[in-house]
Amino acid sequence: TSVPDGVIVDCSDQLMGYDRAEVVGRTTLELGLWPDLEDRNNLLRELEATGRLQEYECELRMKSGEIRDFRISGALIHVGDKLQLLSVADDITERRRANLKVKEQDEYHRTLLEQAQDIISVVDHAGIVRYHSPAITRVLGYRAQELTGFHAFRLIHPDDHELGAETLAAGFEQPGNLQRMVVRHRHKDGSWKHLESIGRSSFTADGRSILITSSRDITNVIQQEEELRRSEASYRALVENATYGICRTTAGGKFLTVNPALINILGFESEHDLLRTTAADIFADPASIAQIIGRISDPDDIEPLETIWTRGDGKSVAVRLSGRAVSFGGADAECLEMIVEDVSSQRDLQDQLRQAQKMEALGQLTGGIAHDFNNVLSVILANSQLLVAALESGNSPLAADARDIEHAALRAAAVVKKLMSISRQAELRMQPTDLCGVVLDIATMMRSVLPEHIEVDIAVPQQVPAALTDARAVEQMLLNLATNARDAMPHGGKIKLEVTHEHIEPQANDEGGTEARSDFVRVALSDTGAGMDETTKARIFEPFFTTKTDGKGTGLGLAMVYGLMQQLCGFPRVDSSPGQGTTIALYFPTAEGPAESPAAAEAQNEAPEGGETILLVDDETALRRAGRRTLEKFGYRVLEADNGEEAIALCRAGDTKIDLIISDLLMPKMDGLQLHKVLKEEALPAKFMFTTGYRDGDPFSRTASEDGVPILHKPWTIDELLHQVRHVLDKHEPAG
Repeated sequence: TSVPDGVIVDCSDQLMGYDRAEVVGRTTLELGLWPDLEDRNNLLRELEATGRLQEYECELRMKSGEIRDFRISGALIHVGDKLQLLSVADDITERRRANLKVKEQDEYHRTLLEQAQDIISVVDHAGIVRYHSPAITRVLGYRAQELTGFHAFRLIHPDDHELGAETLAAGFEQPGNLQRMVVRHRHKDGSWKHLESIGRSSFTADGRSILITSSRDITNVIQQEEELRRSEASYRALVENATYGICRTTAGGKFLTVNPALINILGFESEHDLLRTTAADIFADPASIAQIIGRISDPDDIEPLETIWTRGDGKSVAVRLSGRAVSFGGADAECLEMIVEDVSSQRDLQDQLRQAQKMEALGQLTGGIAHDFNNVLSVILANSQLLVAALESGNSPLAADARDIEHAALRAAAVVKKLMSISRQAELRMQPTDLCGVVLDIATMMRSVLPEHIEVDIAVPQQVPAALTDARAVEQMLLNLATNARDAMPHGGKIKLEVTHEHIEPQANDEGGTEARSDFVRVALSDTGAGMDETTKARIFEPFFTTKTDGKGTGLGLAMVYGLMQQLCGFPRVDSSPGQGTTIALYFPTAEGPAESPAAAEAQNEAPEGGETILLVDDETALRRAGRRTLEKFGYRVLEADNGEEAIALCRAGDTKIDLIISDLLMPKMDGLQLHKVLKEEALPAKFMFTTGYRDGDPFSRTASEDGVPILHKPWTIDELLHQVRHVLDKHEPAG
C-alpha cells in the first residue's frame, strides 16, 4: 500500500473477500475497509512514529459487509522514490472469540469459587491438598496458601484419621460416587470444628485422579445433624431404591431433584441430563402442562392423574402423577413434589384385557350362532339324507339335487366345527395326528377367508409319519400365521403350505427344549410378502411386539404360536429377509404309533336297526320331527317331548316302557342336565344320551362328560345317530 494516500499497489489473490483485480489501484477508504476510521488514523500514527507495525489489532469490513477482527504486522519500505507499506493481516476473529469465551468461563468459575460459602478442595491420590477455595479463611482461619501442598489430614483430629482414610480411599476406588464424612478440623485458634465434607473422584485433563470435596462448618448443629444424618440416610435409601419415580420441580415444571427410578422411567443417561429438561420437553401434549400442574398445585384436588410423557429416546410412556405443592414460607408455591408411576404396562394389560374380552365375547357369539346353526344343519342333514334314500330307491332324477343338499350341509357342518374349535379354550390333547389331513382341511378353510388376490398352494406328500400333537392347536396356529401372511401382502401374493418329514441332529435343536428328539414332521407356511430384517426377526415371538400400525395388531399372535409349540414339545423356525417373503416352519415330534386315517374313522357298518322305545326331548320341533322320522324308519318306536318337564311327566306316567331318552342339553323350563338329575334321583330305568349344538369346551358339555353320559354333537348324520343310539342301548347303563 502506498503511503500516505492508502492506494493498494499489490495484494494476494484474495483480500477481505475481494479478488486482486477488484482492489489494486483503489484505496482502503474507497473499499470501505475501515468500520472505524480512528483505527486507520492510529495505524498511520504508529507508522509515522516507528516506521513499522507490531501486531496491530483492529476491525476490518469484508466484501460481504461482515466485520471481523484482524492482527496487522508490517513495515515501511522504499520502492524507487515512493514510500510503501508492506503488511500481513491475520484474521483472528475466531481466536479472539474463543479466548473471550474461555476468559468468561474462567471468570465465571473463579467467581463461583470465591463466592462459595463452602470450602471447595482438591486432593490428589496421595492425599496432598492441591487447592482450597477462599472460604477456608472464613471457616478455619487459614489462608489457602498456608495449607496447599500439605497432607489433607494435617488438620484432622487423630481420632478421625481412620474415617478420613477410608473415605479418601473409597473416593478413589469408586470413581464418580459421592463420598460423605463428618470429621473434626483444627481451627487456627486451636479450637475444633466439625466439618461435613462431600466429595466425588474425578480426573484432570492429563489423566491424574483427584478428589473434589465441598466442606461446611456444622459445629453448632452437630447434635441435630446426627439425627438428621440418620433421617437423611433412611430417606435417601427410600428414594433411591423406590420403584416409583420421585422428583421435585419448580412451579413451572423444571426438575430440581430426581431419583434413579424417574431417570429410568424417562430413559435418560444421567441425573444431570434429566435436570436440564423442563415440562415442555417431556409432556407429549404441551397444551396440557398448565392444567396438570394446576391440578397438582390445588390442595383440594388429591386424585392422581394420568398423562403421556416423552422419554429421552423419543418413545412415549404413560405415567400416573400424584403430588403436592410445597411453599417455604411464601404465599405462592415454590415447588412441586411428585410421585411418578409408570403405568404403560398397566395400559398394555388393560388393552390386552379389552382385546381378550372382545375375543371372549366373539367366541361366545360364535358359539351361540353355531349352536343355533347346528340345530338347523341337523334338520337339513337328516331330511336331505332321507330324501336321498327315498329318491334313489325310486330312481328319481331329483336324487342328485338332494345329494347336493346333503353335501352342502356336511361342508357347512365342517366349517362350523372348525369355527367352534378355534373360538373356545380347551386343553391340549396330544395324540398321533395326520398333519397332512389337518393341512388339507385348514387350506380349504383358508381359501374361504382369505381375499381372492391371495393364492393358496398346497404341497402334501403321500407318506409322512404321524405327529404327536393337538390337531386343533395346529389349526389355530396355521390360521394365525395365514392372517399375518395376508397382512404382509396387501396387494396380493401367494401362501404356500408344505408338510415334510425331517431328521434333525439333537444338538441342532436349540429353539426350545427338543434336544432329546431327532425325527420331526415339519409344517411350513410361506408368503411372498415384504419379509423382515434381522432386528425384527429376532423379536417376532415377544409378547406385544408388532410391526403393525396402532389398532391393527396386539403383538400376541406369534407369542401364542411360540407358547403352543413349547407345550407341544416342538419348536418354530423363521426364514425371512427384506423383499424375499417369510417362511415360518413348525416342527412337531413324530408319534410312535400311526394316526387313525379319515377313511377308517368314517368307515361304518350298515345302519343298525332296532325295536326299542325312544323318547326325543328337544325344543326344536323340526329337529324332533327329523329325528323321529329317522328312528321310525329303522324300526324304533318314538315319543316326543318339548322340554324336560314334559319328559318327566311321560316317564312318570308309565304308560309305555321307555328304553332310551335322547335329550338336548339346553332347553327352556328344564334343561337336559336337570332332566338327567331327576331321572337318577327317581331311579327311572331308561338309558340316557345328550345332544348339543355346542362342542366339548362349553360348561354344559363338560358337566355331561363328567357325569359319564354319552353326547351326540349336532349336526348329526343319520349314520351317526343310529350308531350312537345302538351303542347306548347295547352297552350303556340306565340313567338311574
